[in-house]
Amino acid sequence: MNETLIYFWIQIIHYACEATKNPTNDFTGFLLMNPQLLNETELPLAYYKKDTLFSAQAKTAFVLPDLKQLPSILPASASANNRVEKTVNPVHEQPVDELEDDEFLRQFESCTLINWSHKTHLRMAWLYLTRDGRRVGVKKIFDGIKNFIDNSQISRKTTFRFTMTYFWIQMIDLAIAQSPKDISFEEFLRINPHLLDGGLFLGYYKKETMLNNPTARQEMVLPDIKPLPSLVIAKSKN
Repeated sequence: MNETLIYFWIQIIHYACEATKNPTNDFTGFLLMNPQLLNETELPLAYYKKDTLFSAQAKTAFVLPDLKQLPSILPASASANNRVEKTVNPVHEQPVDELEDDEFLRQFESCTLINWSHKTHLRMAWLYLTRDGRRVGVKKIFDGIKNFIDNSQISRKTTFRFTMTYFWIQMIDLAIAQSPKDISFEEFLRINPHLLDGGLFLGYYKKETMLNNPTARQEMVLPDIKPLPSLVIAKSKN
């Protein structure tokens, strides 16, 4: 038994429960929003040196992380630990939200992003669709996600879902068409806050259809609650 490792997972899971919205209110939805938790080997080593985590002391008592602080739902304090964290964190661990768009895509395409959250998915798709248009952007999104899942340390064991990916492409592309041009991603989200709801698909698909249907993972499955919105439908309602 490793007391430090046990505490680590309690803290990480508690943080994920508090910091993310569970779209389906079950374990499947929880993992859908927090795929990084499936990386039981690499995730602890983002916070601890291997020798520290598996030391004799760590097995019998909790040992503080020596790479960076554990995430907390409490505001970060201006403690010495925080100052040390900023010093020891390498440049490539700059928070994803702070990355410039070009650097964000570079890290995504090279599978070096340190976060693979719902918001990260949204930003990646938004960038490809706004920069390359739908025809080219869709291919880059599908190919990019598959490549990231296959080659990134933080996305191992994550399941690629064709229907889910297409759903979000459709929702993001529609929002882009209805938003002002030449705006930042954060401005785009302020105009379209509904996209931050990871459970948005439940208004169009039954949970079993989207998450438990093997066919939906491999190809497009039509919605079984109501049709996906499109620009044509949206304009006809105005």
